[in-house]
Amino acid sequence: MGSNYSKRYSDEYKRDAIELVRSSGRTVTDVARELGISSESLRGWVKKARAAEAAPVAERDADGRDEELKRLRKLTAFPGQSAVRGRHRAVHRRNGHPADGGWRPD
Repeated sequence: MGSNYSKRYSDEYKRDAIELVRSSGRTVTDVARELGISSESLRGWVKKARAAEAAPVAERDADGRDEELKRLRKLTAFPGQSAVRGRHRAVHRRNGHPADGGWRPD
């Protein structure tokens, strides 16, 4: 069984251990054994580091989706019509159009 004593490691030590796992190509267990620390602890540190690195990518993806949604909403502003045709009709409704009995040039 494990002990009730939990050792604290500095953030710098954890970063160095994680980098050693990544750069050496060895298993977490081998690196942990060499450093004299628990393989479960090192595995947890590596997992947290990967999650922290993946978070900004997910945020960028979300921003890209937001922009795409805005673009698509503009395209569907006038259901059944293309966005260009819809804008064209909106301008003529406002200014009048000969086909609608509106403004006619002299």
